Amino acid sequence: MTCFECGAPADHEHHVVPRSLGGTRTVPLCALCHGKAHGRERGFRNTPELTRAALAVKKARGESTGEAPYGYRAEAGRLVRDADEQAVIARVRQARAEGLTVRAITERLRLAGVCSRRGRPIATSSVGMLVKEFAS
Repeated sequence: MTCFECGAPADHEHHVVPRSLGGTRTVPLCALCHGKAHGRERGFRNTPELTRAALAVKKARGESTGEAPYGYRAEAGRLVRDADEQAVIARVRQARAEGLTVRAITERLRLAGVCSRRGRPIATSSVGMLVKEFAS
């Protein structure tokens, strides 16, 4: 196979439209032309934009893009609601609606035996993040 661009022996299959944006078709390219196609001579300027686009597509599909946010877990690359964590979120909302401080909510959760994902007693900083993110 020869390079689509320069005619040299091709050793790469380049996606014309990035896979992150739904592209499926490829063209044969040599290593030099493949590097140019990805902007390597310009310091990888396209990489952050492509990464952001890929993560946005995965998020729109409901797919996991790293550690699952609190209240969810990843199953086969998809985000699924975690009943136990959703219950903790509901308890935090209720406690906040009662006017409790973050420290008081943390103590209430600790007394109830609520632990972090790693099995440790829940930290005040974690409860603070839950209050900030999930409390209405």
